[in-house]
Amino acid sequence: ACRSDFFGSGRVLRRGGRLYVTVPSFRCLWSSEDVRAKHKLRYTAANLREELARQGYEIEHLTYFFLPLVPPIFALRTLPTLLGLQGADSSTEQEHSAEGVLGRGLRALLRLEVEWISRGGTLPLGSSLVCVARKL
Repeated sequence: ACRSDFFGSGRVLRRGGRLYVTVPSFRCLWSSEDVRAKHKLRYTAANLREELARQGYEIEHLTYFFLPLVPPIFALRTLPTLLGLQGADSSTEQEHSAEGVLGRGLRALLRLEVEWISRGGTLPLGSSLVCVARKL
């Protein structure tokens, strides 16, 4: 179930205007971090596509991103939440400032991902979705 007014329903965007949106993906990655970030839903490509079409948007590009983050998010956020250990979540600030070999490796993988997506590529999995849609 999506919030019917989430994408503006055309009240703000004129016909032909572009909507750029990123949303968290996959309900199975839900954690207490989503609650802290005030997320209401996690989408799949299919249900984001359906919701945007229902509200009068044509998808120009839709892909998952942050593929390398899926295993750590599941292990460090989702599992602790499922086990009732919400305090075990590391802070987002700490996660985003990862240093050392692991941090550099992760940044390199994410740079490759950005290059791939910027050339029109898509990914089959990721912790988020990015979409460019045009208002019909």
